[in-house]
Amino acid sequence: MNLIFVKLFRLEKTARHLKFLFRKSQPITLSTHLKMKLTTSARKMALQKPRVFIAVKHINWEKAGLIDSWKDVAECENWDWGNTYDQHSNDWLTVQKRRFNDELLTRITKSNKKKSITHFFSYLSGRWLYPQTIEKINSLGIITINFSFDDPHRFWGTKKGGVWTGAASIASKYDLNITCGDPNDEIKYSFVGARSLYIPPGGNYERFKFSASKKKHYVTFIGQKYGDRENFISFLTSNGISVTTYGHGWANGPVNHNEMLSIYYSSKLIIGFGYAGNNTSKTVLKGRDFEIPLTGIPYLTSYNEELANHFKEGEEMLFFRTKEEALQIIRNYENKDDELSTIGENGKLRALSDHQWQQRWLKVLNYINLELKRSLN
Repeated sequence: MNLIFVKLFRLEKTARHLKFLFRKSQPITLSTHLKMKLTTSARKMALQKPRVFIAVKHINWEKAGLIDSWKDVAECENWDWGNTYDQHSNDWLTVQKRRFNDELLTRITKSNKKKSITHFFSYLSGRWLYPQTIEKINSLGIITINFSFDDPHRFWGTKKGGVWTGAASIASKYDLNITCGDPNDEIKYSFVGARSLYIPPGGNYERFKFSASKKKHYVTFIGQKYGDRENFISFLTSNGISVTTYGHGWANGPVNHNEMLSIYYSSKLIIGFGYAGNNTSKTVLKGRDFEIPLTGIPYLTSYNEELANHFKEGEEMLFFRTKEEALQIIRNYENKDDELSTIGENGKLRALSDHQWQQRWLKVLNYINLELKRSLN
């Protein structure tokens, strides 16, 4: 791989600026690929009610977002390996990674023999998987799909054991890759010869319903303390805004899901940061951008053109471009509870109608089905 282009992709504010710097043939279409990979009978079977094998480890949001919501649209079997495997252990590359790949393949093979699997859905990277493992799953006649959230800043990651830790090293082996952070990241998949589909993140309303609480906080932030977040919060507090913070690194510490909901519902305004890692010059879509609106609590976050396409600014969501603008917005709404409530409710209605994970997975299945039908013509 051309390391110069890799470095450019990392340094650019967005991948859109790089697609004119090289000419590379696009990967073959999904319909053509599936026609080459699957028999006619297998393609017809995949058009029936899907049975999806899910390989996702739950850490905080994954069960609601990537597991429970899939179960609402398809028959599913999920493997969550919990603490059985540790990618940060000293023997990960020499011992555990091989064991993980072997167990994944064994589980899928057994499940497929019991009842045919139509789709394999994973939230994995080159850190976890060998490309050969995906090839073996493909050989079973299963449509393979990988989901990635960190493509804007971790598509390649770093090289460990001769392979990239991000999605780049395994993407071309999957039939389809789902990218969520920035639609322009699809060019990165093309660069490595992989097929991709951009969909924005979503939320699962069943996991964000909660009893209404008395408002105890004006502004709340829940998330890790890193990057510019500390300076940003300090700026607000030094200008007289009380911001209640929770998460790793903050004095109040991390909270579980129910505690998080209790805090959200007792707040008048929730603040968010949409930066790509530590890069404050680039914003990307976050899961919380679509989860928090489901609570009906107004949400103030970094301006992102793509996010503003999904929620109307000032009506369904609030945006800031600078910390000074955030301060101005917070001060402006400090004694306007009714206006804030209206924004929160409008955001909730929008999230319910357009932005639930179940809708995303149906879009993915419909896209694949359309390509399957094309392959049968």
